[in-house]
Amino acid sequence: DEADSLDTAPTTYMQSSSVVQFGGQAQVFGRTTGGTAYSDVYAPGSGWSGWNDLGGTLADNPTAVRYGKQMQVYGRAASGATYSDVWTPGSGWSGWQNLGGDIVSDPVAIQYGNQMQVYGRAASGATYSDVYTPNKGWSGWNDLGGVLAGNLSVVEYGDQLQIYGRTSSGTTYSDVYDPDSGWSGWTSLGGTIATDPTAIQYGSQMQVYGATSGGTTYSDVYTPGKGWSGWNSIGGTIAGSPEPVVYGSQLQVFGRTSGGATYSDVYTPGSGWSGWNSLGGSIVN
Repeated sequence: DEADSLDTAPTTYMQSSSVVQFGGQAQVFGRTTGGTAYSDVYAPGSGWSGWNDLGGTLADNPTAVRYGKQMQVYGRAASGATYSDVWTPGSGWSGWQNLGGDIVSDPVAIQYGNQMQVYGRAASGATYSDVYTPNKGWSGWNDLGGVLAGNLSVVEYGDQLQIYGRTSSGTTYSDVYDPDSGWSGWTSLGGTIATDPTAIQYGSQMQVYGATSGGTTYSDVYTPGKGWSGWNSIGGTIAGSPEPVVYGSQLQVFGRTSGGATYSDVYTPGSGWSGWNSLGGSIVN
């Protein structure tokens, strides 16, 4: 049922997600209230596979990422330890392996060069990373400092790896890894957001999105040669974190209201933002 070809692999790696493109397939991951992970795989010509039991006892939602020819799934146990389950062509699923650690946020994973890097936040607010390097294995969890609340957003930007998170007061911070200079240390981007920040590269820009306690979506945009724009409102009244995605030349932002309706706001070059439009529905996350 799995993909045999990875010809469409991107050159810029994306952070892990509950929905992942794997060759020509779309793979969706979730968990039951008992903590068991499940996957449903869409393959062109055959449709959806139906939900398959991957086992495990997770406390939060699983997150998946492609790594070479593998599909890797990560999740956190109630103890705070991070677990991984890896699908390899010819071998199938490895079963859940304990990577240790003691995090309270959802883990987020990303490929960076030939490494697999996993990030999470401890109860103290410090960010930790565990890095897999071929022929060396896992590094063990290393403290990157910071005093954050909520989940992290990790993104590749050129040859950099950038981490974003917010404090309990709503200020967004970033920590940037540069191959020549290492980690920058945590830098404040200001703002007062109540949701986890979400970062995305759009063209040459780095864009960060979040929503205030009133539901208004804000963005802070980094442009090379100009720096950060500061936080600008794009309106809306959403509950939860806004989710930006690149679609062709457009940037599309999605969110849900407290009533469960999904809304989108679309940025088109030359036209700007469309304003928020309802897609209907009644969802709770």
